[in-house]
Amino acid sequence: MGRVIILIIANVNKGISPIIATLLLIFIATVAVVLIWFWLPSLRTESRGSVSVLLKIEAVSVSSNSLTLYVRNIGNEEIKIDKVSIEDPATGLSKYIVDVDPMTLKPGQLATVNVPLPPSIQSGKYTLRVLSTSGISIATYAVDISSISQQPLQLPLFSIVSYNNISGVVGSTGYLVVRVQNTGNGGGNAVLRVIDNNGNTVDSMTLFIPAGQTATATLTVTLPPSAGNYTWKIQALNLNTTRVDDEKRFTVSVYGELIKNGDFSQNSTYWTLEKPWSVDTSLQLARIYLTDTGDISASISQNFTVSSAVTLTQLKLSYYMYADPPGKVSSLQLVISIERGSTTLWSQTINWKQNNNPAQDNYTARLSLQLVPGTYTLRIKALLDVKKDQGGKTLKNLDIRVDNVSLLYAP
Repeated sequence: MGRVIILIIANVNKGISPIIATLLLIFIATVAVVLIWFWLPSLRTESRGSVSVLLKIEAVSVSSNSLTLYVRNIGNEEIKIDKVSIEDPATGLSKYIVDVDPMTLKPGQLATVNVPLPPSIQSGKYTLRVLSTSGISIATYAVDISSISQQPLQLPLFSIVSYNNISGVVGSTGYLVVRVQNTGNGGGNAVLRVIDNNGNTVDSMTLFIPAGQTATATLTVTLPPSAGNYTWKIQALNLNTTRVDDEKRFTVSVYGELIKNGDFSQNSTYWTLEKPWSVDTSLQLARIYLTDTGDISASISQNFTVSSAVTLTQLKLSYYMYADPPGKVSSLQLVISIERGSTTLWSQTINWKQNNNPAQDNYTARLSLQLVPGTYTLRIKALLDVKKDQGGKTLKNLDIRVDNVSLLYAP
């Protein structure tokens, strides 16, 4: 068409009158407009053919508190949707953006999209717009929401009413006991999550709690590998609303262990034993077992070193003391002490009594003893004073046992 116009203009310049030339130009312009008009539909059709993402909302059903959208992918590529915009048809502005369950639609696929209505929405006319995960608006539909229930939604609301702090040795197992109350007007599921100081979820549990009731859960955690005090969190996640309804902080106190081989499973390794102490390998404990014995003063001890200032918090051990006949004993004691060089920094005594034979128990001492860097000694000394009769006979049987020795510290 461009060549024809050039030839006509050339002929005009060679002698055609101005009036005829003007008429010819008007004719040419008219023909060009007609040709372009018939050419544009094919261009528009071609552009539509290149569209790869296209959805259609074929129908909408309205219930008391939700909508169901019937959406079809009429494009030629998969598309993922995750939101629905509820808009004011008068202004075109979005009044609510509702998250829906993400779904991927293949070309030609029809799917149902459930849209929970916001509690504050009022009856009226709205425009629904389906949004893809990229935020692109890909389908619209006008709907009259006139049957919204005015009754409040039956939803749970969870509150953490009690919990505990946790303490223990590095790497040990701790237990968090949590009571949760549902103060909402509907039953629902709460996920209790224990979150450590690094933001990691270390344990979780799901509970169904009816409205107005409480439930108790015990969560199990592994304490950190380093001594110190840590702040952790317990959260109550509401599965019905996907919100965290309540969150509490608690303290995890982790203590370091200074005594090695406290259960004597490695025989006498790390320990110094004065006779007649020995390690009973079958029972895996330190023991004095004698017959026809007299007075005794003997100890087991272990040296330990601290490289920085620490505070001793707890000393524990289990013991057993038996004498036969008990009437032959003037006194029988276990003296426990913490020493630095020749100086005794702390000491306590466990006394055997004649009317409590054998004497056995788990001994625990709460400490608050601050240590500076250096080397120290934990000593457990057995002291026996035997009565002497006229015949000079000694105590027939003596059995003293010590096991599970532990000395904890906090930085």
